Amino acid sequence: MSLQDWSRMGQVIEHTPTIAEVRNLISVVDRELADAGISGLSDDGRFTHAYDAALILCKLALHVTGFELQKRVPGHHALWINSLEFTLGGGNVRDVMFHLLKSSKLRHTGLYDHAGVVQKGDADDLLEVARQLRVDMAAWLRSKHAALLPRGF
Repeated sequence: MSLQDWSRMGQVIEHTPTIAEVRNLISVVDRELADAGISGLSDDGRFTHAYDAALILCKLALHVTGFELQKRVPGHHALWINSLEFTLGGGNVRDVMFHLLKSSKLRHTGLYDHAGVVQKGDADDLLEVARQLRVDMAAWLRSKHAALLPRGF
């Protein structure tokens, strides 16, 4: 399976990334990571902010690679997460994907079903994964897509 296969199946379409888009998405990621680190925020809230940061990083990698999800495709969170295999690839990407897919279910329960389902350790762990993904993404962008990096990144 590849992004080209996903394109043939109608899950992704071609996308032309811009420096402004990369800058904007990175600023969203950085805001979400900062919010996830606020002491005194509920564990559910911290978890949701960390998850959103990681999810936007997945979206960013897909866009920089030249694709975006087809509008209104079912399971878009899982697709963004699974696209890491085709964008970042290598290293511990499968572990990150598994962690994020598992976190997606916990986030959904905590966001839509009942409060307090997320424990402090869950929020701390996901925040660490999201922060490391941000570091890995920065290195990947510098090595593979330097022309799309905003000034000072």
